Amino acid sequence: MAQYVIFTDGIYVTYTDGVDIFRDGSRGGAFVTDQTLTTTGFAGAENTDWINVDSNTNPLGLNVFRDGVRDGCYVKDQTLTGTGFSGVESLDNGVTNDWVNLEKTT
Repeated sequence: MAQYVIFTDGIYVTYTDGVDIFRDGSRGGAFVTDQTLTTTGFAGAENTDWINVDSNTNPLGLNVFRDGVRDGCYVKDQTLTGTGFSGVESLDNGVTNDWVNLEKTT
């Protein structure tokens, strides 16, 4: 069974191991991963209190992403059309169909 979190612009999920704090989310048409640097964290200023550690942009400007678990793997996906995740997965790196897998970790 697949489980996902859907991200639209400004939506974040925060993760911590008790020491480091990260968040995944959608910002400015990109799926981003950020990390805190100070105790002020995400309430503070970028590059002072927190930094962006990863970013996947969508050249079409569609900013709907999801991450989760599918087939026993962590996955990060992105919509390509308005049909989005209700449609067909692209198997040609986003050239055709409705959504594409950006990352798959076993």
